[in-house]
Order: sequence, then structure tokens, then C-alpha cells
Amino acid sequence: MMLAAWTHGCLGLHCALRAQPAYRRFSHLLLAIAVVLPLTAAMGFISIGREFQWTGVPPAVLPTPEQGKALDAAEWNIKWFYALALLALLAARWGRNWFARLSRQPSIALHYPDRTVHVPRGGSVLEASRSHGIAHVSICGGRARCSTCRVRVVGPAGNIGDPGRDEQRTLERVRAPGDVRLACQLRPHGNIEVTPLFAPLPNGGRPAPVGNFGRERDVAILFVDLRRWSGLSERQWPFDLAYVLDRYFATVGAAVRESGGVPNQFIGDSVMAIFGLETDLPTACKQALHATELIDRRMDAWSEGFEAQFGQRLGFGMGLHAGRAAVGEVGYLETTTFTAIGEGVNTASRLQDHSKTSASRLVVSLFAAQQAGVADTMGPAETLAVRGRLRASPSAVSAARDHPCVIAQSGAQTHSANHGAVSHCIPWQRRMSAVHTVS
Repeated sequence: MMLAAWTHGCLGLHCALRAQPAYRRFSHLLLAIAVVLPLTAAMGFISIGREFQWTGVPPAVLPTPEQGKALDAAEWNIKWFYALALLALLAARWGRNWFARLSRQPSIALHYPDRTVHVPRGGSVLEASRSHGIAHVSICGGRARCSTCRVRVVGPAGNIGDPGRDEQRTLERVRAPGDVRLACQLRPHGNIEVTPLFAPLPNGGRPAPVGNFGRERDVAILFVDLRRWSGLSERQWPFDLAYVLDRYFATVGAAVRESGGVPNQFIGDSVMAIFGLETDLPTACKQALHATELIDRRMDAWSEGFEAQFGQRLGFGMGLHAGRAAVGEVGYLETTTFTAIGEGVNTASRLQDHSKTSASRLVVSLFAAQQAGVADTMGPAETLAVRGRLRASPSAVSAARDHPCVIAQSGAQTHSANHGAVSHCIPWQRRMSAVHTVS
């Protein structure tokens, strides 16, 4: 019990103070104290126990009946005092709010898109959102080190005020317009309208692990990669980048899950997804193509506001291939991850790479398209070389740079994908263009 209580208290202090520079500076010393103090207490307990073992335990002195009754009465009084103190604390909180309303304490109205809240003057918009249960993103914790709490503000200039130095620096970094402020720094002086600009991140639980590891089976592999990430990383705050990645991973991961796949690896700005762990290969390919459609629609919907928020368009590319792969846990000691390994995985990654040079949203192998039953609707095939392979391999180029999404199919004639390959290149609008290359 002592160890559990001490650990709980240390964790609470760590979570409360970890953002303070002084705490981080002396954290190693405090950790040593947190470990040594309970150890010395335990050693004292053991020492007194050994002393009793050598000298004998002194006889216990039992209380008299009158003393027993007094102890019982004291115990009940302590319990009643604790219960009354708790009720008094709750009543004081309610009474403070009630008194504030009756005394007409200066307050302001914040008009959100779906509701209006009244808060005391002097607080920030982010504090108002959290105190009234309004979902409001703030990755950095309200320190003006990110722009995820951005709000569009409408109201008199006197009620809004001017941004401070830290807020102004962040707003300039993201090229925010004049009516956009950081909710964590904005402390209104009067009634205003505020509209949060960032959608809340999904907070659903992690899915259960996939079973039946360590086997070889036919799967469909999808790679998704963000475009122009390096340029975005150079201009934006790390916490803003963390928000973008979290939302990007959530968007892609949800589309993959809804289609029946498993998003198993998130590396940098790339996502790898596996289809077919519990289904046959034709079904897996159909699920993967359905996932690409969901990703395309949802990323387009997000990109409508992305350029206004970060000053550049949101681009991405996908590569899809199918074949036999070994699926299971790989890694070292406790650091392992579930993944698929095989030539088909590498080919899918190369197809995603080829979508960059072809200005395509999606490059799909002919074999995967055949398994999904859509190859006959895609038009003529293309044969292109994939970097790092000895024979012709699946790849393709785009027919048009400005199409919202392009499908290009290519594939080998066997599950191992080691034979000659052909590929298609077709925009969603069914305009066809094909290019043949060989290694």
C-alpha cells in the first residue's frame, strides 16, 4: 500500500510539474529522492522488525472498555468530519458560482458556432472552451508554441485586443489572416464570436492486435505518403507538424480500418497498410481499392482548408500491389512491430515512389487490379521498370497532372511478381494514357 501511494503521488507531481524549467533542471535529483526515500523507510521497518526479533516483542497493552468506546466514537467523528468537509467543498464551489451570478461579476459572452457561453473577463478563449466542455485542439498545451488552437474572431477591435509577441510570431509563421487568433493567448475584453478552425483529433481506443502471426499468405499492400513534407517542416512549429501527422494518420488509418485493412506502420509521413489477413486475395484487393477512394475523398475534404491554414496545398501519393508475403512480428527484444515482409511490399513502396514522378495520386499493379476484378475497365496496360529490380516490374505514369486522382495499374503474372509486368495509367475520369518501359 505504501509503495502504491508513493508511486501515485510521484506520478501526479511529475505530470503537474514536467513543463516547468526548474523541475526539468532538477528532475534527476528529484528522481533519486523519490527512489531513496521509500527504500530508507522500508529499511527502517525491517530494522525495527529485527530488533523485536532479538529483544522480543513487548507485551501489547489492550485498552479498557471505556477507552474502546472512546476510540470507536473518535473513529466515527473522523468519518463524519471527512464527509462533511467534502460536502462543504462541493457546496463552496456551487456557492461561488451562484454568488458570482447574483453579484453581477463582470463577464463576457463568447459566441461559438453551436452555443454561447458566459465567462469571467480575463480568461483565455481556450480556458473558456475547456471549462464548458467544448472540443478545442491545443497540442502544445496553451503556450503559443503551435497554432492548432486557432480561432476566427469577429467583434469590435476593442473587445479583441492586440496579439502579444509570442502569438504574433506564431501567427506570422502560418501566415494567418487578420481575423485569426490563438485561443490560448486571446483574452477578450468584451463579447465576441469565435470559431475553432481545427477539427478535434479522434480519441477512439486502439484496435485489438491482429491474430495468427508468423505465417505466409497472399496480401494486398498499400503505401500512402505525404507530398512536400520537408518544405512544410522547415516553416512550421513542431507541434503544428505533430497535429498534421496525427490528423493525417487518423484519416488514413480510419479509411483503412473501415475498408477491412490494418494500418500497421507509421514511419515519418508514410503509412503502410495490409489487407487480406483474414480474407482471400480478391477481397483484399477490393478492400484496398475501396480504402484508396476513402482516403482520396477525405484528404481532398481536408485540403480545402489546409492551404489557408499552412500556406501550401496538401498533396499525397499511393502505391498498391498484391502478392505473397510473410506477416508477423519483427524487431529486437521488446521492440517489435507487426508487419509484412516480401518482394510485394517493396514493389508497393516503389509504386508509391513512382506516383511522385508521374504526378499521380495512385499507382496500382495490374495483378492487384485483376484480383479486384477491375482490370478490364482500366484500359491499356503499361510496362515500367521499378528501381532495384532485375526484371520489368509494376509501375506507371500519369496521363494528366491536374486530375484529382489517377489510377495506374501494373503487375506481374504470378504472386511472386518476378516475371514481366505491365501497367495501366488512367485518371478517375477514364482518360487513358499508357507508357511502356522495360528494365
